[in-house]
Amino acid sequence: MTLKSDNKGASRTAEQWFLLMRGPVSAEDRVAFDLWLGVPENAEAYASLGQTWEQSIFLANTAAGKNRDLERARRVRLPVRALAAGLAGLAILSGVILAGQRGLLTPGAVQRQAPTEFAAGQLSLRTFVLSDGSRVILDRGAAIEDHMSASERRLLLLRGRARFEVAHDLSRPFIVDAGKGSVIAHGTVFDVALEGAEVRVVLLRGLVEVQRQNRRAPGAPETRMLSPGQQILIGAGELAQPSAAPVGESGWTGDMVIFDAAPLDHAIASFNRTSMRAIRLEAPDVARRQLSGAFPRDDPDGFAQAIATSFALVVKSSQDGTLVLTRAD
Repeated sequence: MTLKSDNKGASRTAEQWFLLMRGPVSAEDRVAFDLWLGVPENAEAYASLGQTWEQSIFLANTAAGKNRDLERARRVRLPVRALAAGLAGLAILSGVILAGQRGLLTPGAVQRQAPTEFAAGQLSLRTFVLSDGSRVILDRGAAIEDHMSASERRLLLLRGRARFEVAHDLSRPFIVDAGKGSVIAHGTVFDVALEGAEVRVVLLRGLVEVQRQNRRAPGAPETRMLSPGQQILIGAGELAQPSAAPVGESGWTGDMVIFDAAPLDHAIASFNRTSMRAIRLEAPDVARRQLSGAFPRDDPDGFAQAIATSFALVVKSSQDGTLVLTRAD
C-alpha cells in the first residue's frame, strides 16, 4: 500500500494505525492520525479494516500481527505502549481496548469529576454548547451525561435522540456511548438515538467509527465505519451492516417532517419519535405503501388525518390518547 501523506505517521500502514488507535494514544499520535486519515486512499483503507474486523483474529492475520518484529516496529516509530500490546497478543490488547473505552486506563479517569447531565423537556428541543465547543441538540425528552476529561471527550446518551456537531480537537477523541455501542467521531455531525433495545446512528457529515462489544470474542469490539448519508443499528445481539438513511430522517431538528416515498409504517414510526401524541397503524395491508410529503412536527392530528385521507382509513382515539389508523367498520 502506498501512502501519500508526508506527516509523522505517513509510513504507517492502515493495519498499524488500526492497531494503535484501539488503545490509549498520545496527543501527538492523534494529530498524526488525523493528518494521515485526511488522505482519501488512507481513509478508504482504514474504513475497509473497520468493516471487516469483527473478530479479534483479524488483527492476528495482518502483517503487523504476524511479524511481531520489534526492529521493524521501531523503524516506523510505533509507541512502546502499542508495541507491547501487539506483541503480547490480541487477548491482552483486547483487554486494554475495553478498559480504555470505559475510561479505566486514561490518566483523566482518576481526576474525572461527577458527570453533568443535560436534558430536554417534553415540549421542545434544546441545544447545548459543551465545554470543548461541540454542539448537542437534544430531541424532546432526551438526555445525555457529560463525562469529559483531560484525555477524552466522552458522552453517554441516557434516553431519546441527540445530534452531535463535533468541535475540532486533535488531542482528545470524541466518543458517544449508547446502549450496547459506542460511536467514535473524527470531526463530524451525526445523530444517535435510543429506540427500545436498539441504537440507531445516522451520519450526516464526516467519518464515524461504530463499535459494539463482540459476544464471540470478549474484549474485541465489532466495528463498522459509516459514510455520510448512512445509518446503522446496534442491536441487543449484533451490529448491523450500514445502510442508506431514509430521506428526511435527518430533518428532525426542523419544524417539518419530510418523507420521500417512505414506507407508511416507517414514516409513522419516525413521526412518533418526536411526537407528543402517538399514532398507531392497524391496517397492515397498507403498511408498505409509500408516503411522500412535508408535515408539521407538532401536529399529530393533522398528520394522522392526512394519512387517513390518502389511504382510505379512519382515525380513532384510544383511551390512552393514541391516534389509531384503521379501516372503517
